[in-house]
Amino acid sequence: MVAILVVSMILFFLMVDAFRLYLKGKSIEVKDIVSLKPFATLETPLGIFFDTAHTYARLNDDGEMKVGVDELILKAVKEISKIEFLPRGTKVNKGDAIGFIESCGKRLKIHSPVSGTIISFNQNAMSNPSALFEDPYFGGWLVKMRPVEIKESIKELLIGVSAKNFLEKEYSRFIDFLSKSSTPALQSALADGAKPIMGAVQFLDEKGWKEFEDCFMTPRSN
Repeated sequence: MVAILVVSMILFFLMVDAFRLYLKGKSIEVKDIVSLKPFATLETPLGIFFDTAHTYARLNDDGEMKVGVDELILKAVKEISKIEFLPRGTKVNKGDAIGFIESCGKRLKIHSPVSGTIISFNQNAMSNPSALFEDPYFGGWLVKMRPVEIKESIKELLIGVSAKNFLEKEYSRFIDFLSKSSTPALQSALADGAKPIMGAVQFLDEKGWKEFEDCFMTPRSN
C-alpha cells in the first residue's frame, strides 16, 4: 500500500512538472506572438536612387556613390548577422553580385545598382549590422563605389515619385508572396489588415528563402 502511495505521489509530481513546462511553453509562444510588429510604410528619401533588386545608390559631391540595401529587404529579414563584399578595387557591372547579407543562417546576394569600382566599405555597418536598421539610407550604407558613368548610372535607377510607386507595388507584391507561401508557421507572419510583420522571411523554409531572393533581390527590368 505504501509503495503504491509513493508511486502515485511521484506520478502526480511528474504530471505537475509536465503541466508547468507546457504552460511555460505556451507563455513564450504568446509572448512571441504579441511581440510581432507589422510594417506598412517604406521611406523614399530625397536624393536616393533605387534599383529593382532592392539596393540603392546615393551620389556624393565627389561623384562617388554609396550603395546599400533598401528598407523592404531590411524589414523583411529584421536581423542581419553577417555582411561580406568583394575586395576593394573590384570592377563590376550593374546587376553583378557584389556581396551578401546573412540572416538566420541564410545568405542573400546583394547586386550592384551601378557599374563601377568598389573603393571602400562602411566599417561601422560591417561590424555592427544593426546600424542598417537605425538609418538605412544614410548611416546604413554598405559599400562606396566609383561609377563608370554617372549620368548613365542615374538614368537606369528610380527616384522620387517613380521610386515611391515602385516600393508601394513591391510592398503589395511582398504580401502576395507571403500569402502564397505554404510554410505552416507563416500563417502568423501576416498581421491584422494583411500587413507583413518585421522579419516575416524568418518564417520561410529553405525553399522559401531562395524564392524570396529570386523574387525580390535578383535584378530585373523596370
